[in-house]
Amino acid sequence: MSEGAFEDMLRKKGGTDVILAQPEMKKMYLPVIRADMAMEEAYGAQSPTNKPLPCPLVAFRGKGCKQVAPEDVEPWLACSACDPKLSHVEEFEAGLTPTEQSLWLSDWYLCQGEGSCLSIAKTIAQDFGGAR
Repeated sequence: MSEGAFEDMLRKKGGTDVILAQPEMKKMYLPVIRADMAMEEAYGAQSPTNKPLPCPLVAFRGKGCKQVAPEDVEPWLACSACDPKLSHVEEFEAGLTPTEQSLWLSDWYLCQGEGSCLSIAKTIAQDFGGAR
């Protein structure tokens, strides 16, 4: 996809206006967003063949998300070799509402609202920062 078409697609999805309006931010973030989207498109439904990670995992999901069911998030926890009690799914209100133009709200879209960013940071600090 050309750079212009990619930017048009992001505008239609919404949530990237700040990035697209500033050349410095575009230079920094558009390659990351493009790589993230390429990774998502290449993702398959097969179980991973890599060894489980030697760390606990937290999978984040927006409450009420119609695109990702709770039972679709749980298998991610099997990617950790740690005690299963240390990994978990964290659900929170993303504060975002799907529209006809943007039916899906996931990954970096969850971080568009202040409330969801704070929820993610709080969970990480509690689980991995020793602030229990």
